[in-house]
Amino acid sequence: MAKRPSKPKTAALPPVATTPRKPGRPTSAKPRKPIAPDRGPAKVDVVVEVAPEPAPRPKLFVPDPPRPEPEADSQPQAEAASPFGAGAEQREMLETLSMNIAKAAMTAQAAIAEAALSQADRPAALSPDPFNVGPAMTSVMTSLAARPDKLFSAQADLFNRYMDLWASTTRQAAGEAPKPAADKRFKDPAWSENPLFDVMRQSYLVTSDWMNGLVSSVEDVDPRTKRRAEFFTKLLTDAFSPSNFLASNPAALKAMAETNGESLVKGMQNFAADLERGGGKLKISQADYERFQVGVNVATAPGQVVWRDELFELIQYNAATDRQRAVPLLIFPPWINKFYIMDLQPENSLIRWLSAQGFTVFVCSWVNPDKDKADFGFDDYLQKGLFRAVEKTLEQAGEPQVNTVGYCIGGTLMGAALAHMAETGDDRIAANTFFAAQHDFEEAGDLLLFTDEHWLNEVEQQMDAAGGVHLLLDL
Repeated sequence: MAKRPSKPKTAALPPVATTPRKPGRPTSAKPRKPIAPDRGPAKVDVVVEVAPEPAPRPKLFVPDPPRPEPEADSQPQAEAASPFGAGAEQREMLETLSMNIAKAAMTAQAAIAEAALSQADRPAALSPDPFNVGPAMTSVMTSLAARPDKLFSAQADLFNRYMDLWASTTRQAAGEAPKPAADKRFKDPAWSENPLFDVMRQSYLVTSDWMNGLVSSVEDVDPRTKRRAEFFTKLLTDAFSPSNFLASNPAALKAMAETNGESLVKGMQNFAADLERGGGKLKISQADYERFQVGVNVATAPGQVVWRDELFELIQYNAATDRQRAVPLLIFPPWINKFYIMDLQPENSLIRWLSAQGFTVFVCSWVNPDKDKADFGFDDYLQKGLFRAVEKTLEQAGEPQVNTVGYCIGGTLMGAALAHMAETGDDRIAANTFFAAQHDFEEAGDLLLFTDEHWLNEVEQQMDAAGGVHLLLDL
């Protein structure tokens, strides 16, 4: 394309408009070159050829510096630029969550390693199966294997239960409201509202109920053996509940999300503290040990120690009334508990209530046994404990008789003492009350699972190896 000679350009020239074609006239491949209008000697005529392109190309230009935009307008652009659609706040939350998860994992690993090292010097277990579970489960499985018809019927029952579960899940997917959970382990609404957790919950309940029912249906097995198998099958199925695992517990997942993983860190710290408290064995705490202080917010009833020896302290609480009852009241708590089991808080203190009724109350506070008490037996607690406490109470009160209360194993001790006193004609106890005390152990419930000959021999061996019952938990 020929152009007329022109002077050197000093500035960009504006585009020149082409002459519009008349309607109806045919066009050629190269349109005629229109003559630019005469604009004076300073103007330059340029002939522009119209390219047959669908649209003109954009001109290159240097943009001006970007103007600052309001923060509200720039925020959506920042979110769109992130591959995960997360802003700065969300990224910070994810970073915090990741750090807390890593911290929880390291805390657990350190605690487990410390526990393993602390157990390295301990003697090996005296028995791999101290509760004699293996023989009990073998007897049950042998009985089931001998009845294939019963086993087949149980399998068919399990299949039908899963079919019912599938039908229920389908109806819920179609809009049917889920049934509320009756089991307190699944009281969180997410267990029923979330389809995934609902199926998980119901599948577990179906399977665990079926397993426990299968063991209970065995007939030709010794009743004690069957009871032991039922007990440990229930423990096993309870242990595998989805509520016990983080990934399958919606309440735990919700707490983890709400706290950015801080709940995991606290849980692992509690786990490490329980291992440390047990000297490498898991000793689960059931209360905040730093929160309660004897005499400050626990055991606040006013009293005084009137007798102390190698086995117990005798604490006296005077009546809180103008007139007091003549016969004092002596309480024997279990020696595996503290005396303030009767005086936890002012609102529920039995000792305060008895004092308000005009009783002068005495409580036997048993000493924590050490190695010097390794040879102490039931007779020692009877002669040097209960009878001596009765004697010192009567001396302190100046009365010939006393009313007594026996709580738990303290009540069992009291029952033996009353039988002995009846045989010898000792009438120093006017009346007695038992709290949760057993005397006839023929039907002792689940306690019978741990009182057979095998387990008693195991306990005796552990006590001998530990140097007494006071060190039994250190094994």
